[in-house]
Amino acid sequence: MNKRISLRMRLTLITSLILILMCVGLTLFNFYNLNWNLVTPMGTAITANSVIAESAEGTVTNNDSNERLTATMQSNVNIFSNASVIFMLSVIISGTLIMYIVAGVILKPVKLLTQEIIKIDKNQLSSRITDFSAGDELNKLADSFNSMLERLEATFIRESRFSADAAHELKTPLTVIKTNIDVLYLDEEPSKQDCLESLEVVKKQTNRMIDLVNDLLDMSTVNSCKMGGLVKVNEVVEEIIEELAHRITEKHILLQLDLKPCSVKANSVMLKHAISNIVENAIKYNYEAGKIEVIVFPKENSCVICVNDTGIGISDEQSRCIFDPFYRVDKSRSRAVGGAGLGLAIAMDIISKHHGTISYSSANPSGSTFKIVLPLA
Repeated sequence: MNKRISLRMRLTLITSLILILMCVGLTLFNFYNLNWNLVTPMGTAITANSVIAESAEGTVTNNDSNERLTATMQSNVNIFSNASVIFMLSVIISGTLIMYIVAGVILKPVKLLTQEIIKIDKNQLSSRITDFSAGDELNKLADSFNSMLERLEATFIRESRFSADAAHELKTPLTVIKTNIDVLYLDEEPSKQDCLESLEVVKKQTNRMIDLVNDLLDMSTVNSCKMGGLVKVNEVVEEIIEELAHRITEKHILLQLDLKPCSVKANSVMLKHAISNIVENAIKYNYEAGKIEVIVFPKENSCVICVNDTGIGISDEQSRCIFDPFYRVDKSRSRAVGGAGLGLAIAMDIISKHHGTISYSSANPSGSTFKIVLPLA
């Protein structure tokens, strides 16, 4: 059926079609019943009566009487047929009109709901459909739309904040670079030492921007990477520890490993990146001569990866936001050790893409524990 036709008209047409089929069927059945049970038996009786009367006196009179009776019966049948057809057409027309009116009344709440929805745009995502009562189905539709608005609002706020934070993170090193160049230009003949210091600042800020851009690219490619490879998690962790060994040694950190064989279906590069971010944070925010423990073991149908450290830890209030992009527990300390606050957000995206979970808990007496759970291959 043409989608340009309104729902009200479609309901009316469908109902009318059903009504026509039923009325025509009922009328034809009445015609058949009339002929089978009345006209045919009476015609047979009249014919039989005429045959019997042919041998008796008054044959002409009986034949005339039979012809009049037959004519009268045929006339009544025609009247009945015409009345049935007229009544059928009346029922179809009146039923169609009644259905059109009833459909308008039934669909009025839908029209009101549509008008409310049309009013909402990206600047009014906080609006909700309230005081709407039109039956269970439409109420559920309104509630579902409100739930969708809540999710859209949360996503829009998160994306807006993400864009603002990304712009700020890129603007800060650019501002530092520009400031150093402007200061250098103030001196007509800058010394070699001044030039070297400015170049060092430019190099540092450039590397910072490169790291940020790489992190943003990682976040954008998580959804497009393939996850079908068989990955041995214990071997991935060994590779990460080997690559970060010099940083562990520099801070004189005691490392303890307990790696049980564990395989998952994943993208090895992305999974390694996620686990590496957790281990790097354990090193970065640990104390000198601290301790890190990395455990990998299978549990039921899951592979569990735990990273424990004796570092600065995270408060319960702050732990709720640590997986948000650009969130830093201690901004001043984060600036000192580097990073834009995207490591845990990237790890969360990667683990979620692998149908796993990542969680944080405080370690005793101090430090942090990150737990990753992935489905076994």
